[in-house]
Amino acid sequence: TLIPLSAAFIGDDGTIVNIADMQPQTDESHCSTGPVRFVLEMRQGWFDKRGIKPGSRLRGKPFQ
Repeated sequence: TLIPLSAAFIGDDGTIVNIADMQPQTDESHCSTGPVRFVLEMRQGWFDKRGIKPGSRLRGKPFQ
């Protein structure tokens, strides 16, 4: 990618396990610190601005 991203690793129940910041134009791997089903990538800083951090829980259809 050409922009810095943050990846939120999300478990089956919608809980964010961890968030990893990723730098542009690198091949560096980023992994979850636990079992997850989903990964949501957003512009770096998006999660921080909204107070979303590990332990936060997403709500919606897939997590009901």
